[in-house]
Amino acid sequence: MKHSKVAAVLVVAFVLLSIAAAATGQTTEYTLTGQVVNNDNDNPIYDAKLTFHNQMTSETTYEYTDASGHYEAHLTAGAYDVTVEAEDFDFSDQQISIYSDQNHEFRLDPISSNGDGSGDGTDTGSDSPFGNFDTSALESLIFIVLALIIVFFICLITITIALVAMFVRLGKVRKELGEINKNLDVLKRPAQPLYPQQSVQPPIYQQPQQGYQQPPSQ
Repeated sequence: MKHSKVAAVLVVAFVLLSIAAAATGQTTEYTLTGQVVNNDNDNPIYDAKLTFHNQMTSETTYEYTDASGHYEAHLTAGAYDVTVEAEDFDFSDQQISIYSDQNHEFRLDPISSNGDGSGDGTDTGSDSPFGNFDTSALESLIFIVLALIIVFFICLITITIALVAMFVRLGKVRKELGEINKNLDVLKRPAQPLYPQQSVQPPIYQQPQQGYQQPPSQ
């Protein structure tokens, strides 16, 4: 009976010590210091923002660099996702583990003049003259306008060809009507004999000459 009580006391003590140790480990803070510099010329970057996200507790801590690019963060032990960002620079994402006081330097690549960027981050800015305007809608509008213009010219050419064909047809019909009118005029004229008739002059009566006497018969 005594042994069972002693064992129970030992188990409870072990559990309490484990909980205390875990609590002590979770609340232990370490100091992370360092500098944020330009990767091209090693110049310090002022007012760079550092975001520390604890992977275990999801706790997030923010720090900013001073004029000399230095920072100082007090973090509990654990693994962190670190994001460093500054104006005119590509942001940087890294993972670090904090289990002691450490010194860590972050290097950022400046954004190139064409806005492409050459670092491990992405450019969040835009050099478009339209700013944040959705250019896809503008491209769709331009495409629709061009399509309407093309359809208009196709219709115009089709109508022109149809008018030309109509005028040509009207010319042919007018010519055919002229031929028909000529034929009608010919049919309306009186028929001419195949052979011309000779006019017969009536005989001319001649009176006997006066003073002429018939000789006597013998």
